[in-house]
Amino acid sequence: MIKKIFNMRYFAFLLVSIALATTSVHSNEIDRDLPDFSFPVIIGAEKQTSFNREQLLDQVSVVVFFASWCIICKNEHSNILSIAKKTNAPFYGVAFKDREVKVTSWLNQNENPYHIVAIDKQAKMSKKWGLRGIPAIFIIDKKAHIRYQYSGSVDVKFYEENILPIIQKLKSE
Repeated sequence: MIKKIFNMRYFAFLLVSIALATTSVHSNEIDRDLPDFSFPVIIGAEKQTSFNREQLLDQVSVVVFFASWCIICKNEHSNILSIAKKTNAPFYGVAFKDREVKVTSWLNQNENPYHIVAIDKQAKMSKKWGLRGIPAIFIIDKKAHIRYQYSGSVDVKFYEENILPIIQKLKSE
């Protein structure tokens, strides 16, 4: 009986923790230099084996950190697809703590919105970006500065009201 009560309390705690994690949102406008990085490319960019800082220079870009194992990432994928189609900025994906075969299979089944998909298996490079959790969106300006960072689920309305105006502003600079 005591074991059953403990398991129910643990289960309730787990549900509350998941609910809090999925509703927590972090966003801020910033202006910090993008760190030097190199992620192995797993989809796209023929003749390129890595995704790096130089590829983001001279354009406004959106970099999305996601994972095939992330429930929130899977749920918001259709929003990212819709957003990427509406934006005239390239979207790049970085699979976080994932396996290449899982990522490629999942994107092949669910459509790939990204120009390049790279991977950070051990999350070493992601830490340099200041990643707080996934899914996460970074808006990068023409000088390879991180100008906006958002962690949490994104719907089309949030994108249109918050992220798109930043992209448009940066494109006009």
